[in-house]
Amino acid sequence: MKRSDAVIAGAESLKSLENSIDKSLIEANEFTAHLLRMRMATGLSAVSGQTALDSIEDGLITLFAARRKFVIAHNELNDFKTLIGCRTVMVGADNDKPIKTTGELQPTEAA
Repeated sequence: MKRSDAVIAGAESLKSLENSIDKSLIEANEFTAHLLRMRMATGLSAVSGQTALDSIEDGLITLFAARRKFVIAHNELNDFKTLIGCRTVMVGADNDKPIKTTGELQPTEAA
């Protein structure tokens, strides 16, 4: 397998993993909202289900921490990609990548 093919396969796998974590965060938040709406619709006290919500909060914190770690790994793998000679290999649309700026203002044409 060529290095560039290995990099592309790894990048696609990482993107799938990152999307899985984001989907889990979305579903967990939607579930939390559903529980809160259900409590209000049934007229139960806010005290009802607090322990369960605390557990869900712990799970969300863990998911966000996992997401953060994979984003860090993503950035570190970009450096590794350069080390193995595949600096220019990219996966995904341009809008998936953060825009690097020089910190200087650039002239633009007037409309």
